[in-house]
Amino acid sequence: MIINLKYHVASLAAVFFALGIGVLAGAAMAGNDFFLSRQEQLIRDIQAQVSSQQEANRRTTRALTAMEQDSAFQKQFNQVALPILIRDRLQGRTVAIIDLDYQKEHERLAAALRTAGALIQSTTVVNLGVLKDVEVNRRLAFYFGKEPGAAPEKYLPDLARSLASAIAIGRPDNLAQSLRELEIIKATVNTGAPPQDIILIGGSNGRELDYARYFDLIMIKTWKTEGARVFGTEDSMAPVSYVRYYEQAGIATIDDIDTAYGQVALVGAMAGHPGHYGIKQTAESFIPPLL
Repeated sequence: MIINLKYHVASLAAVFFALGIGVLAGAAMAGNDFFLSRQEQLIRDIQAQVSSQQEANRRTTRALTAMEQDSAFQKQFNQVALPILIRDRLQGRTVAIIDLDYQKEHERLAAALRTAGALIQSTTVVNLGVLKDVEVNRRLAFYFGKEPGAAPEKYLPDLARSLASAIAIGRPDNLAQSLRELEIIKATVNTGAPPQDIILIGGSNGRELDYARYFDLIMIKTWKTEGARVFGTEDSMAPVSYVRYYEQAGIATIDDIDTAYGQVALVGAMAGHPGHYGIKQTAESFIPPLL
């Protein structure tokens, strides 16, 4: 509809412009057959161009409609195929999900992991964007023994180590409670064994929130020291990609975790085929072997 309106307005403007030229020319050259003939030819040419553009617009509309139908069919196929491709491939694995994508909780990912047989031991959503709040920043700086008003980069490594340790152990601590009160994290923790696998969902919404070197990499190092397997992921349209950081940390990566094929790739990587998967330039392959 947007394309139709755009070209409809352009077509009308062209017609009125041509008519305006015709009226002026006719008034100035009344009785001159040559100019009257040229005026009529100009109007015919413009009408032909408008008709041609309208036909091109109709073809574009039909193509867009076909693409929308294909997309709808693809979504239906994904809903049917995804459970078949991943079912029971992670049977008995305990998993923690840490979402740094600023309050986007990726419920479909958790559902896919459960279909694969994994037990979600904890889900933690981290909102580092709230650190821009002066009072929140002051309180965290004080908690970690930094000077008042210190930049987040000064205390984020300490925060990352503390939070990563709590997640690796599988139990919240006093810091976690404080972070909840400050609305920095939202966490759901189930009782049971600590997680064997940790899925980190990264990427940021802007360069001013690019804390990967001070936060993500510190957490990854902490988890690896604790003996957990770590998988770095992000959405296909993440404004600022973190995959390059995760690759440098030596962990498997999936750069399109918001898609069905990204979730298939993650399950495959967790099932014994670690690598760098997805659709971006940093990916080495689209998905791992399906069997």
